[in-house]
Amino acid sequence: MKVLVCSYKMKDLVVWYFSEYIRRVFLPEISEKHEVIYLFEASYTRENVEKYLREWRPDVVIFAAHGKETYVTGYNYQPVIKACENDHLLGGKKVDAISCLTAKELGVSAIAKGALVYIGFLEPAYLVICADWSGDVTNCPLVDTYDPLQDPYAWPFLDTFFYPAYLLVQGKKYEDIYKLTMDRYDYWIDWALDKSAEDPCYRDVAECLMWNKKYFTIYSSGQEEERYYYAQSVAGALGVLSLIVIPLALIKERKK
Repeated sequence: MKVLVCSYKMKDLVVWYFSEYIRRVFLPEISEKHEVIYLFEASYTRENVEKYLREWRPDVVIFAAHGKETYVTGYNYQPVIKACENDHLLGGKKVDAISCLTAKELGVSAIAKGALVYIGFLEPAYLVICADWSGDVTNCPLVDTYDPLQDPYAWPFLDTFFYPAYLLVQGKKYEDIYKLTMDRYDYWIDWALDKSAEDPCYRDVAECLMWNKKYFTIYSSGQEEERYYYAQSVAGALGVLSLIVIPLALIKERKK
């Protein structure tokens, strides 16, 4: 199976966590059995994404980046795939967008243009981290100064964000991906609630995981009545967090 993985880091505190997980955990595991191309940093441009979608024709496409309702971003936050502009290139492909909001419009548009499945979030996805930082997350001096994989608050989020991608690469049925991902969220929610007895911040972890679980969505191609079968709440998901300005994740910071 051909897998195209796309992400960046720059000085972005959020996507730095993602890129470290991809480099050290996700890629080593899937590269053993699959052909993988990783577009990272300056190579993750609209031009390159379009080129590989057209010429290399991956089976699975994974975006781990900031997103908005109609697009997912690449290096320097430039839109790389946008609804009704170039999302037809996702036709015939399985897509997992670990990004905020893109399931609202981009996912629907991509399915209409032939994508086999689109996995994403209807609302901003939460990430709880343990970092002594309260400034601009897109220009954070903490990037590269410590190990995100040792962050006890962040690990349940990294695991649940990327778990559907593992299942997609394994060729699991879409209904099974949804059910297994829900089980994964439940496991980490229970874990965090148990930990909250010794550290109250884990209650924040549990609550944010509950939010992510609620708005995790899988759109699959097929009959119209089946297309949104896996979405937990399409009609009620609009306009819930109008004040969130970070397009991938609202970070709830906790000092060590």
